[in-house]
Amino acid sequence: MDIKENLIFQVKQIIFGVQDGLVTTIILTTTLSAVSTNSILILSALTAGIGGAISMATGTYLGSKSQKEVLEIKTEDENIKEKAGSLISKNLKDQGVEKSDLDNMVQILSKYPDIEKGIASTLILGEDIEKTIRPKTDAVFMGISFLIGALIPTIPYIFLKTNIAVIFSILLVAISLFFIGFFKAADRKEDRIKNALEILIIGMIAAILGYYIGQIVK
Repeated sequence: MDIKENLIFQVKQIIFGVQDGLVTTIILTTTLSAVSTNSILILSALTAGIGGAISMATGTYLGSKSQKEVLEIKTEDENIKEKAGSLISKNLKDQGVEKSDLDNMVQILSKYPDIEKGIASTLILGEDIEKTIRPKTDAVFMGISFLIGALIPTIPYIFLKTNIAVIFSILLVAISLFFIGFFKAADRKEDRIKNALEILIIGMIAAILGYYIGQIVK
């Protein structure tokens, strides 16, 4: 699988990781902005970001690994190796492939058992588990994505005073969440703006709650 294909399969991990990092950290930073100095806030946000990235990566790895193991057991129960030829033959026949061509295609595929098994697995499970479920890769993408999301609301506090940084932090998160929502709906017919605004509103509610919690504690 090349880099482009891998990125396509990891879009879900990237979007979820960045979104979770943004929302989690904006709650933390807006809360701390009322009761701590910039240096403590930055250290806390970075620590939470790294901890969250490790936690998310570990959870994703274990989840993907478990899912893969379950699906592999299912494919073994379905006897894919024995059924591969007949499954592919039936599927191609249903799609209108002529018998003469059908026999040739199945015969050629039988020479490449790994490819044949992958196709048969997709027909049974709706996905090729070797390509779409990759625990280590999933974990890396999730962890890095979460950390990137956590860094975005933290950046303004490095350069600006707290009372100004909190405003820019919220703006950066708002813009980021809007584009994430818009991108998530890019390949579907649903209203992109509506989806983007929905995610934006959820994130802003989280930021406002964090801000008021900080004010109450203060």
